Amino acid sequence: MPVRKKAIYAQPCYGPIDPHIAKSGRQAIMQARDVEWIGDASPIRQGWVAARNAVAKAAVESDADAIIWHDDDVLLHPETFARLLRYDEDMVTGILFQKFP
Repeated sequence: MPVRKKAIYAQPCYGPIDPHIAKSGRQAIMQARDVEWIGDASPIRQGWVAARNAVAKAAVESDADAIIWHDDDVLLHPETFARLLRYDEDMVTGILFQKFP
C-alpha cells in the first residue's frame, strides 16, 4: 500500500493570479486532499529568497512530507498534486508545455 504524503503548496507570484490558474490550483488541492496552501508567498514584499525560505520554514515546522512549488503562470491538471505525491522520490517535477507557440 502506498504511503500517504502531506504537502505544503506554495505559489510565488508578482501580482494578481489569473483566475483560470487560481482555479486549477484549487482543483488540484481538492483532488489530492492532503495538500495545504500556506497563503501568500509573494516575493514583492520580501524578495524571492525570503519568500521561498518562509515556505520552507512552514513546511519544516508542519508535519508535511513535501513542498509543491507552483509558478503563477502554470495551468494545472486537476490530478497534478495527487500524481506528484504518489512518487516515493526526493524530487519530482511535472512536464510543462507552452500554451502558445
